[in-house]
Amino acid sequence: MITPSTDSPGVKTILTLYDAFHDQDRDHVRELFHPEIEWIQNEGMPHGGHWRGPDEIFTNVFDRFREHWTGFRAEIEEVLDAGERDGVFTVIALGWYTGTFNATGRPVRAALAHVYRIREGRVIRFDQYTDTAMVREAVGT
Repeated sequence: MITPSTDSPGVKTILTLYDAFHDQDRDHVRELFHPEIEWIQNEGMPHGGHWRGPDEIFTNVFDRFREHWTGFRAEIEEVLDAGERDGVFTVIALGWYTGTFNATGRPVRAALAHVYRIREGRVIRFDQYTDTAMVREAVGT
């Protein structure tokens, strides 16, 4: 169960986003992403890189995880309001990545922090911070 720190507009957007992820509602996820969203995923993470726009994110991140992992998900425990500046809300989500890498059959449980920037109810930037060593161990590299 996710514990939000406040009911700010930014926190509400991210809670809605994680609900859409959980429900695998790709259309709703797309609605919550700004057309020019930046998605920065740790280089040490499988499919890591810097992606721009929902199409790049779905193709290079979400679709690859679905292809190579069973049950991969972000289990979010806490969502923190980090404030608003010039109409941009910053929200931090804390939790765990879990899942099993198909090629090795190894499970993962790695701590995560997601930092989101939200403007007008849409995510404009995502920055990932995670224990990539735990993920790479499951991958076998």
